[in-house]
Amino acid sequence: MKAILGWLFSILVLTAVGQGSSDLILTGSNSWIFHTPDDGRTNLHIAPYINGDWKWGMVYLENNGLLVAEGLSTKALAVKGNIRAKEIKVETSNWPDYVFKPKYKLLTLAETERFINENGHLPNVPKAEVVENEGYSLDEMDKILLKKIEELTLQLIEKDKMLQDLVKRMNKLESH
Repeated sequence: MKAILGWLFSILVLTAVGQGSSDLILTGSNSWIFHTPDDGRTNLHIAPYINGDWKWGMVYLENNGLLVAEGLSTKALAVKGNIRAKEIKVETSNWPDYVFKPKYKLLTLAETERFINENGHLPNVPKAEVVENEGYSLDEMDKILLKKIEELTLQLIEKDKMLQDLVKRMNKLESH
C-alpha cells in the first residue's frame, strides 16, 4: 500500500506541474496503471496488471478524496501506523440485545465475582494476553462491551428493586 501511495503521489505531482499525461504506466513484473478517464470524470483509477489484463475498478481515488479498494482479499489493507477517521462504520450481526430476552441466563454478581477471582477477567471477555498477542476485532469487542453494559444495567435494576423493597419494609417497620 505504501508503494501505491508513493506512486499515487508521484502521478499527482507530475500532473500538477504539467509534466504528466492522463496515464502513468509502471511496467515490469509488478505493473500498474494510473489513469484519469477521458469522459469528464475526475476520478483517478489505479489498476494492477494481472494475468495479461488491467484489473479496473479494484482501486480508485474519487474526486472527493475517497480511496476505494474493491474485490481485494479481506486482508488487502494493512496499515503500519495510526489510522485517523471521523467515523468508522462496522457492519455487524447478532447485536447483544438478546441479553434482555427472558431466556437469557444473567450471572449473579456473586457468580461474576467467583469467575473473576478464578480467571482474572470478566466472563466472555478475552484475556489481556490474548488481546495483546493477537489483537481484537472492533466488531466483536463492541458486542462484548455492549453485552457487559447491558448485563450491568440489568443487575443494577435488580439491585435497585431490592433496595426499594428494603426501604419500603424499613419504613413500614418504623411506622409501627
